[in-house]
Amino acid sequence: MGINPKCLFGKMTKINPTEESRIKKGILLLLLANTLLLAPIAAVQGVEIPNPLRANDFNELVEGIINFIFNIALAVAPIMIIVAGFVFVTSGGDRLNIQRAKDIMIYTVAGLFVILISKGLITMIRSLF
Repeated sequence: MGINPKCLFGKMTKINPTEESRIKKGILLLLLANTLLLAPIAAVQGVEIPNPLRANDFNELVEGIINFIFNIALAVAPIMIIVAGFVFVTSGGDRLNIQRAKDIMIYTVAGLFVILISKGLITMIRSLF
């Protein structure tokens, strides 16, 4: 399916897929060239782009990612325990829903255990070296 842009005179023209692909590649090439040409000009003028990662080296980047995952896990685990409790309470004696609630609880506790152990191992290894 091609793009149907309107012409200046209101006529509809159909562009075949190969031509559409060429146009997209051309636009991408223009954007890339624009970025590559304007970046040195901005550097010469003293424009400073702040580091969005807030990490100066690879170790800080990995530490930031680990801390982010750890904090997300600590926030999600209690929510999942509450969800498991809700599924259990609303199961109405249905064995399938009771098993589902137990599985949610087991997997949540196991995941939280793995996250806590991994964070502890990282701290222990860091203290040794």
